[in-house]
Amino acid sequence: MASLDRWWMAATLVDFYINILAIGMWIIYKESNWISSLIWMVLLICFGSITTSLYVVLQFLKLTPQESQLDPVYFVLLRNKKSPSMEEVELKKSILSVVGARFLFSVLGCLMVATLVYTIATDGSPFRQELLTPWLSATLVDFYVNVIAISVWVAYKEPSWTRSAIWIILLICFGSATTCAYVALQLFRLSPQDPVHFVLFNSDSRQVHDVRLVAVNVGYEGTLQKETYTKLVRLRTAFVVLGCVTTATVIYTLVTDGLPFRKEIYAPYVWMVSSLVDFYINIIAIGMWIIYKESNWISSLIWMVLLICFGSIATCLYVVLQLRKLTPHESHSDPICFVLLKRPSTEEVESKKSTVSVVGARFLFLGLTCLMLATLVCTIATGGSPFHQEIYTPWMCATLVDFYVNVVPLSVWVVYKESSWTRSALWIILLICFGSAGTSAYIALQLFRISPQDHVHLVLMNEDSRQVHEYRIFRVLLGFISLLAVNDGYEGTLQKEKLVC
Repeated sequence: MASLDRWWMAATLVDFYINILAIGMWIIYKESNWISSLIWMVLLICFGSITTSLYVVLQFLKLTPQESQLDPVYFVLLRNKKSPSMEEVELKKSILSVVGARFLFSVLGCLMVATLVYTIATDGSPFRQELLTPWLSATLVDFYVNVIAISVWVAYKEPSWTRSAIWIILLICFGSATTCAYVALQLFRLSPQDPVHFVLFNSDSRQVHDVRLVAVNVGYEGTLQKETYTKLVRLRTAFVVLGCVTTATVIYTLVTDGLPFRKEIYAPYVWMVSSLVDFYINIIAIGMWIIYKESNWISSLIWMVLLICFGSIATCLYVVLQLRKLTPHESHSDPICFVLLKRPSTEEVESKKSTVSVVGARFLFLGLTCLMLATLVCTIATGGSPFHQEIYTPWMCATLVDFYVNVVPLSVWVVYKESSWTRSALWIILLICFGSAGTSAYIALQLFRISPQDHVHLVLMNEDSRQVHEYRIFRVLLGFISLLAVNDGYEGTLQKEKLVC
């Protein structure tokens, strides 16, 4: 019986963590960055309702006197007001769509019901004294403290106390199966086009929230600009720090292990050679962007030599210099777009002098993807797994630091390109796990999304920036045509004057 008793402990843990998932999704929505979200999620998984209670108390303490008097639960549920733009402007980067959330909570509800049915079938009724071990009792306390937080939300959502009481009784009796059923039901009341966080609010608060969105879109432009500039400063600081870290790593490795140009570093370790191939394929991708950015071949050549010799140190230096070149207008509008693009004076006139066509670039990056995948397969076949200690020589570790610092700007570009955080996160994980194979595959995929007649540098931009960019080019071409027409008219006038003379 002792082994069977464990089924109810396992079922309770499943029940507990499904509720944790629901609370965790709210915390992720509330937090303004992924670092704080990750910290809170780890605390939630490890300490359960202690973390839930602490987080809710902190959110209530953050309320202003006006918010406390108006609708405190609404303002606690709402995203932290210190970053209003993230909610209103970046709705398209929502973690989950309404349809996706419906599917998720429906599946979780079915999972919990199936777990309950199976546990009752195999282990009998839960109402037996021998089941209540100290840890099961502690888990039940932890579980029902979380149920209190969810019950407060249900009471806030429901228009009548009768319906609230029915749902709270179901929460107490059936746990996370009810939580998932309730959340799924509320999601089915939303339009698929609505932001998923609308499920948090009751009908009255949702109308207020819609008005607030309009007010924010009209009145918070200055705040948006300030936040954009703050992000730019953070990005610049991050690349300065990364450049310093890589420089320190290289200097330390030189001092402790000597120069890297020795055969014994490479010969015994096929993974070192594979890492260098991986590293330099990413260097090709970054180098092509630098060649596009630079206005002449001499500066392009100098930067390519620095990139080949110093790797991510040169990358960080170049990115910081490009960020410093931005005008105040560019810094406050779309800094990433202006960093990625060539200076306007040379971009439109010399666009026909592209280094490589879209078709050629597709072929190049598909070839690089296949090359890196073949290198990985060959290295695993001959050198085994990369997860053994003797591979990690000082220069191998330095190469990995250099490689992953280069992955940072590529990841920033991926986040800029993608319309949802989920897809961004998936691609970044692929970049981290598969290195340049992920980079090349991503670039090739983006190249297949633009027309063969387009300029290859359009792959750098996201959809919104591309439309603005095309409009700007159209205006420049229109101005150029107007200038030609004026010049032709001026020459005709001169010829008439000569004839009169």
